[in-house]
Amino acid sequence: MHREAVSGMERAILRIRKQAALYADILEYSQGSADPILNLSETPFFDEVLEYFGPCLPLAQAKVDLKRVFDAAFHKKSGSLLIANKGVTVLSLSPVTSISYVTRHIACCVYHPSLGLETVNIGLSGNVYEGDVILRAESACPPSFLFGSQRCNCCYQWASIRELAAHFNPVDAPQGLSAEEFERWVEEQFLYQRGKHFPIRTGRGMILMHLDSQAGMGSGFSEGEFVFDLYNRAVMRQLAENTTEQVYNTSIKEGYESIGLQPDARRQGREAGYQIPAIILDWLGVNRSLIVLSNNKFKIKQLREYGFEVTRVKSLGKISAAGRREAKQRGEDFEHLDMDGEELSFDQEIERLKQEVSC
Repeated sequence: MHREAVSGMERAILRIRKQAALYADILEYSQGSADPILNLSETPFFDEVLEYFGPCLPLAQAKVDLKRVFDAAFHKKSGSLLIANKGVTVLSLSPVTSISYVTRHIACCVYHPSLGLETVNIGLSGNVYEGDVILRAESACPPSFLFGSQRCNCCYQWASIRELAAHFNPVDAPQGLSAEEFERWVEEQFLYQRGKHFPIRTGRGMILMHLDSQAGMGSGFSEGEFVFDLYNRAVMRQLAENTTEQVYNTSIKEGYESIGLQPDARRQGREAGYQIPAIILDWLGVNRSLIVLSNNKFKIKQLREYGFEVTRVKSLGKISAAGRREAKQRGEDFEHLDMDGEELSFDQEIERLKQEVSC
């Protein structure tokens, strides 16, 4: 049994070597292209990318044309390799008011040379190619999302963008349809044309971006290493920091430092962790005028450096004593927030956001 584990690791090492060689070939090939985003489905590399990166599929067993299922691209400015499904349309419900809206769901992995493998879930609502597009890029927070932890306001912030998506793009789901008819109706709510995702109803463009692998402020990062398990490391390190806070009575910053890490690893490697939203938006080809729901100046900086026009709207979700404590601990990230007043309810926050993003 133990020998099987060793054998499996050896096969994994062979795959990593193949990935390194394939990446080098793609990098060299891209130098001959004038396109900032190289569509790999039009190159000799597409099949190998699916076999050795991303889904790692046994291509010989596939029974469909995988070019109709996956996209693969090379982002020249950052040197990132992206693999994603072409999207699936789902009927969604807002978490508090249960208003129906439609989401175009895309799962994407980004192989960033200064980081490793980032995993991102993307939701599109409305038309993201026209007008100011509302963006919320949320780093994962398992304690909050899984267990409703009140030590931070992450879960409320994510709920608020879903409420806004329903507010600006509500739909009336048809009644009395069979399961097959209903699913067909859902599928028809978005059209995929020339690499873009168009809703059949014109609505306010919104992008809900969940960075799965950036739990704990991207703490999975390791200096000088291309990390294949960013999510696993980040979760284990984030929860170790949480434990350290309670066992040793530290701040968030002191907690990370006490286990040997720099706080907010997203800022290391030329702020590489903060580049991921901009890289994905480049690849999606969305309108470059953004309204960004964020409290973090480094997120805004990277979007602007990648050529996006950004209007920032602060995103609080809900403010309690715990939320204010976290903001004060993270100091410089949140220095421009006014969080010393009365506690803010979720309903109050939603009304504020509706007004600010409508201006």
